[in-house]
Amino acid sequence: MEFRPMRWPVIECDGLALERLLEIVSMASSHIPASLKAAENGVDWQAIADIGDRLENTRDRIETHVLWTVSQDKLMPLKVCAERHLGEPG
Repeated sequence: MEFRPMRWPVIECDGLALERLLEIVSMASSHIPASLKAAENGVDWQAIADIGDRLENTRDRIETHVLWTVSQDKLMPLKVCAERHLGEPG
């Protein structure tokens, strides 16, 4: 699966889809062993957990620019980590 950075107009249209994606990624990251998280200090595990908690526990939508920033700044290091541990080329 290829990761391509999204452009801002795409996020405007798909904000709800991005919210759900970040929720799923956050929930999945909670199942990663603490030892692996400790070894992968390039991934901001706390930020990934926090955005999922915020999405899950809020009745208001999170501003699109916040989702955009999280998706651009936090997901790429996680992708690199996943590829390294799954043995898939980047």
